[in-house]
Amino acid sequence: MAAATMLAAAMLFVWWLTPSEPALAHWAAAIELLVIGILCVALRDVIPDALSIALGNGAMLAGYGLIWTGLRRFDGRPPRTQRALIAPFLFVALCQLPFFAESTAHRVILISLMIAGLNLLAIAQLRRGRLVSRPRLALLTLLTAVLAFNLARIPTVTAQVDRQDRVALFSDPAMAGFGLLALAILIFICFAMVLMVRERREMHFRSAAQRDELTGLLNRRGFMESAMGEGVAGGTMAVMLLDLDHFKLINDRFGHGAGDRVLSIFARVLRENLRHGDIVGRIGGEEFAAVLPGALLSDARLAAERVQLGLREAMTSMRFGDAGEAIQCTVSIGLAVTTLSKGEPSASHGMRLQALIAEADTVLYRAKSQGRNRIEIAPAGPVALGA
Repeated sequence: MAAATMLAAAMLFVWWLTPSEPALAHWAAAIELLVIGILCVALRDVIPDALSIALGNGAMLAGYGLIWTGLRRFDGRPPRTQRALIAPFLFVALCQLPFFAESTAHRVILISLMIAGLNLLAIAQLRRGRLVSRPRLALLTLLTAVLAFNLARIPTVTAQVDRQDRVALFSDPAMAGFGLLALAILIFICFAMVLMVRERREMHFRSAAQRDELTGLLNRRGFMESAMGEGVAGGTMAVMLLDLDHFKLINDRFGHGAGDRVLSIFARVLRENLRHGDIVGRIGGEEFAAVLPGALLSDARLAAERVQLGLREAMTSMRFGDAGEAIQCTVSIGLAVTTLSKGEPSASHGMRLQALIAEADTVLYRAKSQGRNRIEIAPAGPVALGA
């Protein structure tokens, strides 16, 4: 029990260190209640039955319920704490009835079913989550083991009850292994929860390092990493390089605040006029790029035209400077399309992507030199890998 108590204290310490993660508050409370519940049941011969049976088992049920509510908070859903507390309050209420309080078998069967039900809710929430990771799968496996253990107790309930109508799980030395197993599972559950939080925070920081702060789009590093990963799947791929025309004049005339506003507007235009699965990034000051997986040349051309029209429409309602002057901001676009083989090594895909971007950059320069506000397309054919 000392180890379980230290484990509960450790979860509270983790929550204190990471107050920004609300799920940890639920999980810390869950571990505290589970430890209290186990302690009460283990001390049945020492403390009154009202504490060891009703409150002890009620605390364990509340602990399992809070694991579920914590998972909901972790996934950004309402916790439904009141629903999670229905089972413990119902069990405590039933313990006040003589026919239920005097039957250990009935109590074991009911609490086993209740714990199994609460674990089913937690398992369903884990499966519903969009992020699949090793800590999440580990927690899913552990809760499934708890579910199976509690369901297995029901057909063997008579073996767990001694002649004094008491649960022999904690009093019989031969059953001590079950207590150690329960403690081990509890420790692993704590580790899985903490690792889930750590993993998500690492992903958040990694994502922030790959995002452009002003526009919310991928930065150059994030764009290249995402594009490389998309290229491994093979198939047709279009690359679009976009450069805002005369952007320096906007900064010089209206200030960098106006320029930042134009960049943010253009980022919104890109999000609205390209597909959800397209990879879009800001790779320079006023230069943007997009990878369109599976897009043919005609698809990429139509997408580029939508972007040009979207920018023009977005800028008509924008006013800058003290006089509220409109800005005629346009964009030049270079397009290049190729087909990547699925069986090629990833290094070859990377070289082809780099070559495709270079081709798109070449025709973008041509669009700028021939009057801007144009769409230029690289010649169709194999992409040269270069020296």
